[in-house]
Amino acid sequence: MKQIIVLTILLITTLAIASERYHPADINQNNVIEQSEFDTYNQAWRSDTIWSSTGESVPTNFLTRAGHLLLNGGKYHDSGGDIPMCWVPGDAGPAPDLTNTIGMTFVYI
Repeated sequence: MKQIIVLTILLITTLAIASERYHPADINQNNVIEQSEFDTYNQAWRSDTIWSSTGESVPTNFLTRAGHLLLNGGKYHDSGGDIPMCWVPGDAGPAPDLTNTIGMTFVYI
């Protein structure tokens, strides 16, 4: 009688998927800073009002970044990294391939 050896390997991996971070001034979260959104954000900064989406006062560097995005067309994307410098002008382009911790790559089709 032949012996059959069954080997079961369970691989548990993590797949890092970045979640979208919208600039707090982008009220409707469409990756565009519109003039009206900037004006509202600027007014909150000037009056030291608590910004509803963050629960804090508007930081000067966030306001400056919102102005930079607006002056460069309004469209922006999250390039990763530290806020507020992660928000850069323009579209993000196609979604990147994702690679898990054991080297398996997943591509968007």
